[in-house]
Amino acid sequence: MDVVKVAGLTFYLVLGAHLLLLVTGAVAQSSAEKYRAWWQKEARLGSAEAARGGNILKFRFEKAPTLLVAAEEWLPYTKVTWYNDTFASVSGPSRKLLDVLSSTLNFKYRFVRGDGYFGALEKDGSWNGMLGMLHRQEVDMALGPIGVTYSRSKVANFTVPLGQEYFRIMTGRPRPLPDPWTIAAPFTWMVWICLLVSLLVMWMVSFMVAQLVIDFRGPRGLSDHLLTVFAVLVSQGVTWEPKGAAMRITCITWMFFSLIVTSYFKSSYTSLLTVKSLPATHDDLRDILNDHNLTFLLEDNTSFKAFVQESEQSIVKEISKELKRRGRFLKASELQEVLERDLPDRGHAALLEEHTIKKYMSINLSKTGRCNFYMSRSYSYSIYISMAVSKGSPLLDLFNARILSLREYGIYAQWVTEELRGASHCYLASNRVTEIAPYTLVDMKMSFVLLGGGTGLAALILLWDIITHWLLVRRPNKASKITRK
Repeated sequence: MDVVKVAGLTFYLVLGAHLLLLVTGAVAQSSAEKYRAWWQKEARLGSAEAARGGNILKFRFEKAPTLLVAAEEWLPYTKVTWYNDTFASVSGPSRKLLDVLSSTLNFKYRFVRGDGYFGALEKDGSWNGMLGMLHRQEVDMALGPIGVTYSRSKVANFTVPLGQEYFRIMTGRPRPLPDPWTIAAPFTWMVWICLLVSLLVMWMVSFMVAQLVIDFRGPRGLSDHLLTVFAVLVSQGVTWEPKGAAMRITCITWMFFSLIVTSYFKSSYTSLLTVKSLPATHDDLRDILNDHNLTFLLEDNTSFKAFVQESEQSIVKEISKELKRRGRFLKASELQEVLERDLPDRGHAALLEEHTIKKYMSINLSKTGRCNFYMSRSYSYSIYISMAVSKGSPLLDLFNARILSLREYGIYAQWVTEELRGASHCYLASNRVTEIAPYTLVDMKMSFVLLGGGTGLAALILLWDIITHWLLVRRPNKASKITRK
């Protein structure tokens, strides 16, 4: 019986607590609506009067209201650090814009923490993220900026665009690879074959001229002329004086030809050692689709995700299908950590906004001193970005007038540019990179192969000479001595 009484008492206590919360919430909502009503009325009347006077920029609140602002991180525009549910440190161009609006309109503001998303339509018809907070009248504005789409415009009002974003592919930057065949790279294989044929032809021409020239005092052996022709080709001098016009013309012709060839080879080989080749990277959606080992990284509940899910383009449909199998959707606050950890291994590709990629490149460059990321040259999707206010808010026209001034004078663009300084050589770099670094053993492999091969060949020839000398000279002499005895 006591257990039943305790259970009943517990039930009534829980029910009472829920009722108290509902009443408290209703009272708080009613108070918020009443508070919002007075400044909204002042904003409507004041902005209309200022507009009739020809300058809406003249309007200011007589008594500063406190606006509730939803803020989520989106680099380089907005950097958000939450210390608890009520206090946040916000910086970046969006914060500067908010401060300008606050000072010119005379209002205060307080940041409200959301669920980490910008806003997307849920299956039950509700909206999450900052757009959901605007739709439910929980906040007065969303700092953003937020990508403007038709579906989003049904639940919130967007200001004039702050700019335009292009979605590109971000991957780990390929590293310069050592190439053992760099020594052969200055010429094509056809040029090398023609050069070898020319060497053999000049060898025979030099040998034949030496045999036919009367009173020729230079070397007449085949091996001597082969060594001479090769020495001239590698910019070495001739150890004997050519006699006769025919021999001199032959030598001069080969010297000029060798000078041209070696000049091309030296300059090209030097540049190839300095500018190291990089493997092809991912520059469009087809590239990442064809690489079946890639994992796709995307920010969740964004306009790009909605575009991929709703687009009728064939290649975008393929991306949507692959995202179900190898896609990872992240919150904005998780992006930086995941990108720095996973992208350098070349097994991941992120689909992000151009300025976001540039900002992460700048941050990573300041940490590591290297350009570790690569941004594709082509883009797959573009979108306008704006601040957002709740539907029917009188703040829209007041914000638009001031944002338009900041945008047209290039002030907002300058704020964004300041966030991206220091990494332009990283995101403007092509798929080739100039790098001053020690040459590896692989780089010099062919040089050592030539050295070892030539030395080994000389050793074999020396061994052959010793054997033939012993067989043809010493052994017969020894046999003749035995016979005499």
